[in-house]
This record gives sequence, C-alpha cells and structure tokens, in this order.
Amino acid sequence: MKNLKKIIFSKYEEKFIKNNNKDIFYAGYWASDLIDLKNINYLNCIWSSDKEKDQSYKFLNKKYDKYIRILTNYFNNYHNVKYNKRYWETICGMWLNTYLSTVYYRWRVIEKISSKNKIKINNYNFKNFFLTTNNSIDYYSNITRSDTFNNLVFFKIIDYFIKYKKFKPILEKKKINFKNNNYKKINLSRNYSLKTKFLEKVFEILDLISTRKKNFIIVDGFNNRANLKINLRAFQLPFATSKYFNNELSINTNLFNIKKREKNIAENKTIDDFEKFLERNIYYDIPKIFLENFLLNLNLVKSYKIRAKKVISGTFHFFNELFKIWLAQQSLKNDTSFIITCHGGNHSKFNGIFNYENNISDQHITWVKSEKHNLPASKYIDLKKKRDKLDNLILVVNETNPYPAKWEDFPVSLDNLRLDFFLKKFQFLLNKKIKKKFFVCPKYLHCSKFQKIIKRNLDKTQIKKSFSFPKELDNARLVICDNPQTAFIDALRTGPTILIVKKNQWRPKDVLKKNYQELEKNNIVFYSIDRAIKHINENWDNIDKWWLNKNTIKAVSNFLSMMNCVENISDNWLSFLKK
Repeated sequence: MKNLKKIIFSKYEEKFIKNNNKDIFYAGYWASDLIDLKNINYLNCIWSSDKEKDQSYKFLNKKYDKYIRILTNYFNNYHNVKYNKRYWETICGMWLNTYLSTVYYRWRVIEKISSKNKIKINNYNFKNFFLTTNNSIDYYSNITRSDTFNNLVFFKIIDYFIKYKKFKPILEKKKINFKNNNYKKINLSRNYSLKTKFLEKVFEILDLISTRKKNFIIVDGFNNRANLKINLRAFQLPFATSKYFNNELSINTNLFNIKKREKNIAENKTIDDFEKFLERNIYYDIPKIFLENFLLNLNLVKSYKIRAKKVISGTFHFFNELFKIWLAQQSLKNDTSFIITCHGGNHSKFNGIFNYENNISDQHITWVKSEKHNLPASKYIDLKKKRDKLDNLILVVNETNPYPAKWEDFPVSLDNLRLDFFLKKFQFLLNKKIKKKFFVCPKYLHCSKFQKIIKRNLDKTQIKKSFSFPKELDNARLVICDNPQTAFIDALRTGPTILIVKKNQWRPKDVLKKNYQELEKNNIVFYSIDRAIKHINENWDNIDKWWLNKNTIKAVSNFLSMMNCVENISDNWLSFLKK
C-alpha cells in the first residue's frame, strides 16, 4: 500500500466507491461482495497464519480467564448479590468468549492497517456508540451478519487508535449515516423437524400430569427415539424443553441504563492496549439480559417447578438464556449435577470456547474416549448404520459466516476456506462420468458470497437444499467432507467417506493422532485435494474394493471406537443417568 489507499470495512461501504477509484483496499475478503478479489487488494485472514492463530488462542484464553473474574465482580455489584464465578460464567461465558474473539480479530485488522502510511477511511455517523444487544445470540447474529454492526466495531477500535495509539488516517469530509441494515437473524429452531415439534407438544401436555422429581432431565443432545426410550425405561416422562426454555419467552422490556452500568464499574489493572480498550467498552456492550432484564428473567425461571437430580444438555448451554439462568440457579443448591454431552463430532485439540464447558459442568462427556467416561455418542443411539443406496458423490462443505466469528482452529473467513479453489479442482480433475453424480450439500447458505461461489462452480441441479445431508446420505456412494465435524462421523459410520483438510486446520486431540495417521495411510484422510480426487477416480467403479479392505475396515473401526461411535444402544446411558 505505497499510494493513498481507501480502506473498506464492510459490504455496505462498497456502495460509496466511485467507479474510477482504483485505490481501494479491503480490510478482509469478507468486506466485499466481489468473488474475484486479487489478494493484493485485501488483508488476508488474520488467523490463516499458524503462528498468529496459535498466539491469538493463548492470548484470548488468558483474557477470557481474567475477564470472567472481572465480570463476576461486576455482575455481583450491579445486582447486589454474592454469587460465585461458576454462576455468572454459566450465564455469560458464551457471550464473553464470542465478544473477546470477534473484537480481537477486528483489533488485529486495525493494528495491521494502521501500521501503513497514507490511509483514507470513511467518516461514520452513528446514533449510538455501544454494541449492546438483547442477548448473546443477538450479538452473534449482529457480529457475523450485520454490515452496520461491524462498521461500528471497527469505528470504535479506530477511534481508540486515533486517540491513544497515534493513528492518523485521512477521514472523508462527508459523513456516512449508518442505519440498521437488513440481515437474516439466527433462528435456533431452524432445523427442527415436524416430528420433533410434534413430540415437543406431546411432552408439554404430559408435563401437566408429571410433578414428581425426576432422576434426570434431557434438555437436548439425544435423538427423539433415544430420548423417549431412555426416559420410559427409567419410568419417567421426557422433559418438555420448549415449554420452559424457549428464547422467545425471555423478557426484554427494560431499556439500556447507562448510569447504573457506569456506577458499578470498578477500576481494574490493565496490562496492554487491548485491555485498556476493553475497560472503556465492555461494560456498555454487555447484553441487556445479563443486566437491565436479568431480574425479570430470573423471576420467570424461579417460577418453574422443575426438579431433577441430573440435567443433560447438548447445546442449550450455549445460547438459550432462560436455560442458562435457570441452570445457574440450580448450581447454588448443590443438589443437581449438570452434565454436558457433546452435540457433535468436533474433536479438535483447540476449542474456540476455551474452558467454558468444563468450568460450568460437573461432567463434560465428549465423544472422544477418556479415563473419565466411556459412553456411546448420544446422537447415534438406536440409529441405523448403513446407507440404502450407493449412487451419488456428496460433498459436505464447511460454511463460514459473512463476517469472521470467534476464534476456531478452522477457517473463519471465505478466503481461508478457499472454497472457489476447492470446487474448481473438482470440476477440472473429476472424471466426467462421476461429475454427473456430483452434488453439494450446504448446511445454512446464509452467506451470500458463499452462495455465489457455489453457484459459479456448479449447476443449480447439483446444489442440494439446506439441511438436506441426512436425506442425501442414504443415496451416497461416497461422501467427501472438508471438515471433521458431525457430518464426517455421520458419513463414516454408514459407508464410504473421505476427509480433505489442511494440515494446520482441525488439528485433532493428541489421543487421536495415531488414528489420523492410520486413516491417512488407508486413503480416508487427505491433506491434498489432487490426491483425494485421484483416489475417487480410481475407485469409483469398485468402491468396495477399497472400503471393504481389511486395513480400511480396521482404520475406520479403530477411529469410531475412539469416538465412542461403535455401540449405539442406550443401556450404558440409562445406567449412568439412574445412578
């Protein structure tokens, strides 16, 4: 960036670019709707570098541990109570690690850009200067999908750099008035089947006649059949989750109270500029459900007549505010144990939510075997293991958000995902005969640029509907995954499957390293797209010769055994929950 460059931080700002203005530099690939941006015209993903990614993980982990303690004191002062760290971490921990990661990513963007000379940026005009949302899912929706919200985050950081770090960008004379742009909010019930919704209604009706204390309640984390079967075998009715823990029931009537927020801020020692920035902002950015609307929602969950010795959750402890507040209250009584069952197959060594789950639970049951537990993966209890047909080649792709989200050991932006390159390889190297059977199964399709890349490389008949993978899996001769999450395990336990990943992404837990080496040796895990496609071309007509080879079977069996995905009976879980 030797010449004067105009920096663009969001897709909204692209509207103000003049046609003859060639000196444009994007803060990231995500800041533009254009697919064919040259990499000299945008800042590469901050965490594409192994060194930067690992340093950020250690840095953010320390900040999380420090600020969960700071916020515990702050919440106690604000609400005039003396609850412990676990209580408040249960409620706000997920928001805090998301907030720290997303703000720090944008902080590093400004650090890199501010080190350059001759920079011009838009002059913003915001009605308010805070990142306050109603709840944690609203914050996540805004930071990953909203142009305006992201511009506000960048502006707050730029403002700090100008005031305290001698950053001197050239500001446009004309100010831009930002309005809340339309973006699709996250619907937490989006992939619930009609069957699940029907069962929830039945459970709600049955809940009216069930008043005795249960041995356990399964909030989520098990499939419908297993949930029903385990409860009935324990001589109790399934828990009516949606009756009590529905985000739409949460109360958000009170307004932002800046005076009370400021009144309860205590002075904290800071060790770097990022902490100084946090101290000037975080108390104003906390969602209202943790402050102004907390007591209203606390009183609501106190009215619930739920009694259980054990509480099991797969995902509700992430973003369901009523459940988290109720759960925090139970932690004070010491007569209810909280158990987390892993909701998916992610087995990465490094986790973007840091120690949140271990800190708030009495037991954290992951799919990976350990000395502490050896229970079958709850998702697969009583589910079939074989596919019906063997016709298609199905590709399952990891979808990034429109804007970078929290730290993860996998791509957080499209340029890091390299989806265009990935799909072009398949179009160029895959045999023509196989191409006719080649389909992509996206999960969300909430990123417009992600959609554009897929549509540019594939015919519309090759693009399946969102959340269609479980159905399409039955018709797959071979499944290709670009990530080792739940879909990879879904596919691997039912038939021929391969995984294509980068060496520096999705790094598995240490206990699984030998399994990964065995999977690589038997052409199940690939670190090269070219080698993977060559394997597909050579084995397509006789897939069983490879898949039913004794060494392949052993590699798959060993891995699934380490992931507790071999046995799918409910007996072990029932014994564990009835203790």
